[in-house]
Amino acid sequence: MEFNCDICKSQFSTKFTLTRHLKNKHDVTNEVKRKLSKCISCPNLTFSKKVLLINHLNDHHGTCIEKEIINFLNVSEFNNWLKEYESNNKCEYVLQTGKKKSKDGHRSYYECGRTGVHKEIDSFKRSIKSQGKSELQHISLPITKKHEIAAKLSQGVTMERILDDFRGNIGSNLKREDLITRADLHNIKQKYNITMQDGQLHKNDATSVDIWVEQMKQEGENNPVIYYKKQGEVDVNNILDLKDFCIILMDPSQMHMLKQFGNGKIVCIDGTHGLNAYDFELVTLLVVDDFGSGFPCCFMFTNLKDTKIYTVMFSTIKDKVGIINPDTFMIDIVETFYSAWENTMGSVPHRLLCSWHVDRAWRQNICKITGPTRKEKQGTIYKSLKVLQSMCDENEFNNALKEFNQELMNDPDTKDFGIYFDRMYGNRLLCKNLIKY
Repeated sequence: MEFNCDICKSQFSTKFTLTRHLKNKHDVTNEVKRKLSKCISCPNLTFSKKVLLINHLNDHHGTCIEKEIINFLNVSEFNNWLKEYESNNKCEYVLQTGKKKSKDGHRSYYECGRTGVHKEIDSFKRSIKSQGKSELQHISLPITKKHEIAAKLSQGVTMERILDDFRGNIGSNLKREDLITRADLHNIKQKYNITMQDGQLHKNDATSVDIWVEQMKQEGENNPVIYYKKQGEVDVNNILDLKDFCIILMDPSQMHMLKQFGNGKIVCIDGTHGLNAYDFELVTLLVVDDFGSGFPCCFMFTNLKDTKIYTVMFSTIKDKVGIINPDTFMIDIVETFYSAWENTMGSVPHRLLCSWHVDRAWRQNICKITGPTRKEKQGTIYKSLKVLQSMCDENEFNNALKEFNQELMNDPDTKDFGIYFDRMYGNRLLCKNLIKY
């Protein structure tokens, strides 16, 4: 292996002879010291003093390092200037050592954060330390941005929201905060001793919810918690068991929307599962506003999924806004929601099943169609179901539904699916409304 001198192009058989040559002929030391300066154009050259590097750049590369003297009235003025300079030039300067004594007092020496060379230790591998002051990913966040982020985190703003806010304001002039990562946020939380994580007020989830509920009581009439029963607590109404959990949320604006758009119009109810590790269900009550958009009027988190807990929800709503009399009640394919509503608020003239839940149920049960040509028949039956779902004329729908049921029951391969379809939908009143919605 040969070692080349980057200055005079001489070749040497060992690194030792190259080092001796650089020291004797070019007055350059290549010994590994605690702090070295590296020439980016000469990979094999390092300098123990910056003045040597500056002389090398001037003599061999024609690079002139200009010296500029700027006077400041005080340290605060200097810090402001430094922040502005770092922001404009996309760089960062750091104090490598403490203050040094000098004839006229003390001096502080700032260096570019990317100064230095990488030294690989033993067999541990790491990426080479990139050089250059404009590499934003290696620059620390400005202290003002750290303060701003710490304030948001302490107020309970989620990490996702903070990241979205910064990324949504990226302009043509890229800044360090535009490249903020989740690791940056975790570092800020640790530095500022912020214990809240994504709205969590305590490491124990149950305790965190208790703290939040107590905080909401300070909101007075704007308190969104209208019902709360924690696990391990005895239910004063003797409805829920000791192990049951339930929290119902509805603020004044949601109460207003429910009274305005719930009476005489559509009320929708839906349950969402698997939102957390506790397998709690999120139940959402919605209305349709003047623009045809769904507006959530009430939320309930609970570990229960039965008529009992839905009755608690609707009874709590009734106590807050009175009886709601919608013209249409839309649910998924189970009866528990409507049974609880009917027992609490009264019957509803029209009932709809959510088309998404109906379609999902069809897809899950289409496997009941068997036989050697099951794939072809499954596709044909599913297309027929979608055609029925799109029909708006009542007479046309009833005739097509009757014919469809007969075809299912007369074919042994599709009879099991026909029995399922008749049991789930054939005996429902206003079946055409179920299908076309």
